[in-house]
Amino acid sequence: MKIINNILGLMLLFSLQLSAQQLPVLHHYVYNPYLYNPARAGQEDRTKINFHFKKQWVSMPESPVTGALGLDARIPGTDMGVGALFYVDQMHIINRIGGMASYAYHIPFSRKIPHHLSFGISLGFIHQRFNFEQATVANPADVQLLQSESEGVAFDFSAGLNYKLYGLNLGFSMLQGLNNGLLYLSAGSDNISFVNTRHFIGNISYRFELGPKKNIYLEPSALLRFVPNLPLQAEANLMVGWNNLFWIGAGYRSSNNQLSTSALMFTAAVEIKRQVFVGYTFEIGVDGQLNNSLGTQHEFMVGIRFGGDNKLKELEGRIEKLEKQDSLFKEDVAVSRAKEADLQAQIDSLNSQVNDQQNTQMEQGESLRQQGDLLKLKEKEIINNTREIEKLKELIKNNPMMYKKIGSVYFDKGSDKITEDSEKILALIKDAIAQEDKSITVYLYGNASIEGDQTRNMSLSTKRTIAVRKALIRIGVPNEVIVLPMGEENPKKGGQSDVNEADRRVDIILGEKKKMGKL
Repeated sequence: MKIINNILGLMLLFSLQLSAQQLPVLHHYVYNPYLYNPARAGQEDRTKINFHFKKQWVSMPESPVTGALGLDARIPGTDMGVGALFYVDQMHIINRIGGMASYAYHIPFSRKIPHHLSFGISLGFIHQRFNFEQATVANPADVQLLQSESEGVAFDFSAGLNYKLYGLNLGFSMLQGLNNGLLYLSAGSDNISFVNTRHFIGNISYRFELGPKKNIYLEPSALLRFVPNLPLQAEANLMVGWNNLFWIGAGYRSSNNQLSTSALMFTAAVEIKRQVFVGYTFEIGVDGQLNNSLGTQHEFMVGIRFGGDNKLKELEGRIEKLEKQDSLFKEDVAVSRAKEADLQAQIDSLNSQVNDQQNTQMEQGESLRQQGDLLKLKEKEIINNTREIEKLKELIKNNPMMYKKIGSVYFDKGSDKITEDSEKILALIKDAIAQEDKSITVYLYGNASIEGDQTRNMSLSTKRTIAVRKALIRIGVPNEVIVLPMGEENPKKGGQSDVNEADRRVDIILGEKKKMGKL
């Protein structure tokens, strides 16, 4: 088939190469995401009716024109949404009419915050018609031509997923999923088919809420469109909105074919009284030469909103945020109070430890004072005992014949306990004392080795003499028994420098009372 009209030839070239334009390429999915993803049907509580119109390449005669009418709504009281879309795409001799009905289910992860996973499916049809009567050809009898007017209908389905968390939306969809074709007959009865190629679309966006009242919106978004055997097409957009009333934005769309059809997009929209939405987008090609040949593109959108008062929703949203902030604040307060209680408990424990230490120090101080007093008494006792010993030594020296030693009782190291062997010695000593005159006096000289300090040794020698005195009285010695502790002052051989086990003893000495008298 030979096209003799140059402009028509250029238009047909685009219609054949831009296979992605089997489906309308609309920028206003940034306002109406249901256009490309059935999972977005009924995502909001409001019912939305949207009309879209796009005029492409205004400098080219018979340039493509697209119109679409869509509706989506939430089924009241459920997590389900429904939608419908009807569109017309006119590209000179090619006219496409399509429609679909959608169902979406939104799985909530939370009832308090916007957090859910949605999936949706659409069933629809595509009617395509070729009107060759409007084409100028060199040979109208060419057998390769189709009939003057050929048309076909195919049924199809689309599916999509979308994840939402606060202002985040992450979606993926497949359009024209059956990948089926329309069959035509040429004038020569040859079969000619037109395949509805699958389209895969992924998108992500996030709405940031800024300002003291959180009424300024900054929403970046990106979209990837993939059609088999064609280059990957990407879009990036940045939208700024205020109080859900006014939006402006800019974006870039890459080329999806061998020609440089990439474009810059500038958009603005306004919502009137929360019910009527009006949007406009202006597109200009990046390639200057191609842009001069084809011209710019213009897209319009008018929407009507029902139910789900935005102000009420906004207030409810703010209430939810405040409730969440209040809950977080209460949790912080509870944690702070717990930390404060724990800290107070630690302080109380430290205070208790300080008080205990102070009481212990006071008790230790009192004990030290008592030990000091006792030490003074012992020192005084040692002094007195030393004096008595000196007197006794002097007395013995002056009266050498007036006493005699009849035996000794030995003790273990540091002990004042009388052993069984010592008990036997005491029994013999008792017999020896019984043979003497009953007027004699029994003197007990208590001794200790030089190990330890002097005070302790004096105390130990005292305990040893008292133990022997009690033992003598217990076994029936009637005589007067006098205790003379000497500490470490009366060592045996070795003197004051060597430890001698024989110094751990009590010497038993008899003396005549009438001549020696009392010490």
